Amino acid sequence: MYNKQQTTQAFTKKQKEEDILYSSKIKTAEQKKQKIFQQAKMARINARHRMFTEWSIEPTPSWTVECELMFNELPKKVIKPDSIKIEDVGFKGKVLYYDKKIENISIKNPPVLLQLTKDISCVICKTVHDQTLMEMVAEEEKTMKENKNDSLIIVSTDQILACLMSAVHSKYSWHLTIEKKGKKIIIDKEDNSIIDLLTVNENSIYAPTQDNENKANNLQALGYEAIKINEKFRKQVLIKNDVAEQFGNVSFKNKQSKTQDVLYRYRKVYLPPLMHSTNKTNYILLTRGEIHAKNKGSNNSYIYVCTLNEYILKSHKNWRSQIENQKGALLANEIKNNTCKLHKFICQALLSSCEDIKLGFVSRKSANDSENHNILSIQSYKTKDFGSQIGLKEENVWGILRFIIDNIADRPDAKYVVLKDPLKSLLRLYC
Repeated sequence: MYNKQQTTQAFTKKQKEEDILYSSKIKTAEQKKQKIFQQAKMARINARHRMFTEWSIEPTPSWTVECELMFNELPKKVIKPDSIKIEDVGFKGKVLYYDKKIENISIKNPPVLLQLTKDISCVICKTVHDQTLMEMVAEEEKTMKENKNDSLIIVSTDQILACLMSAVHSKYSWHLTIEKKGKKIIIDKEDNSIIDLLTVNENSIYAPTQDNENKANNLQALGYEAIKINEKFRKQVLIKNDVAEQFGNVSFKNKQSKTQDVLYRYRKVYLPPLMHSTNKTNYILLTRGEIHAKNKGSNNSYIYVCTLNEYILKSHKNWRSQIENQKGALLANEIKNNTCKLHKFICQALLSSCEDIKLGFVSRKSANDSENHNILSIQSYKTKDFGSQIGLKEENVWGILRFIIDNIADRPDAKYVVLKDPLKSLLRLYC
């Protein structure tokens, strides 16, 4: 006999079963989608982990660990900036005037980055290959001997010093060589050193990896691309043949080192002790800095020129879409992704006393073309103001440098290596 109530219940039950089955299918599809997303995320993390776990140099069993400098201790090291005395020893090379016209950029038709007819030298001269620096050391040693001064002499270049001053922000492994002999410490780099590369998005959670499918976007390729962009841009912002200052020729032993249209400023820095430190020894730092341009007119100040470069163009947050209306957000994002590189730029500008920084935003013409670029924008900053904006404290970067030297100063005469550990946030000193 037909039972309407039972039929209704059966229909309702069947409908519920179908609804459960349908929702389970949706759930399964979502789970699969989520699983694929997680797998892709883990692949990126693992690739990035592999990249950060590569040693710039592999310590050998014969090396002994002298000390470890933890990064969480470095922000506490401070020297009062007004107690640091800096003297000019001399200049080498030449500097041209800055071309302000290049700043008139339309994002709809941005200028093309200069293509040079011949390869430009991007190699920064090592400490020991700079004959002027070595002559300064010999002269300082002679003066100290005559005056019976027992100060410690440290000699290095702005590139190397900036690397140490910005160490706390570095993610990749890198190393420097140190030779201590008597009252003299020479801090240098090796040939083809990793610190010669300009990193790209080093501090990003999606930092470039060495095993990227697109070879133009792997870690090393991007580093070389960034170097070339930086050097081309520095030439393009100058008024051709309009020399602002010219001095004697540079004396680099390595003929591959860059010398054209750069003014090298040789300086003596009297580095006082750290605040609340028991080490009261006076240090004399001999160094060389770079000046890339000079302002024309009443300002007449020295300029440090540098760039950030974009290689991912598909994102909805690409620079072309942000450069006009969201410059603040764009800069904030780049400060986050390139903290270490920007700190190095500012430290180098401070070492050469460049009052102004010109920061270029350079992007590829197309996603897979690493040779052709457009200049999208040029931003001007006062060096100290820009440093404050990105969180750089001048008293701290000098303090970090002093603290690292303090840990070498009392050790026996020998050759040392300071190495950024790829697995931990620390520097390790080996002998």
